[in-house]
Amino acid sequence: MLPVARGEFEPFVSLSNWLTDRVHSELGHFSMPSVNIRESEKEYTIEVAAPGMEKGDFNVDMHDGLLTIACEKKSECECQGKEGESYLRREFNYAKFSKQFTLPDSVDEANIQANYDKGVLTVQLPKRQDDPRKQRRSIDVK
Repeated sequence: MLPVARGEFEPFVSLSNWLTDRVHSELGHFSMPSVNIRESEKEYTIEVAAPGMEKGDFNVDMHDGLLTIACEKKSECECQGKEGESYLRREFNYAKFSKQFTLPDSVDEANIQANYDKGVLTVQLPKRQDDPRKQRRSIDVK
């Protein structure tokens, strides 16, 4: 327990804490993970920091040039503490996020790969060899 200083705004702080607790308990803990995006000559790489997850928690989907990375983890442990105890606040029982990326035409959609290792989801997006944007073409002026 921590010491609490009481002041004239204390009822509002309590109300704010109560609302925050209710939102977290109803919706679960929500946060967007940090993302790195890199480009090399041969591919794009997306790295998503998601520690504590497992491979089965992720859903990586590609449709019509839109890459969606979604993750959901639910706790399977019971909500009781030790005998004679109960939780007053419990935040690390649920996590969910979804992030979308519009991909350039140069991505070879058929060869996208994803790997989860040591808390980081890595999605490799190889570039097509026949990128039409890299081909030079002359346009007639009429």
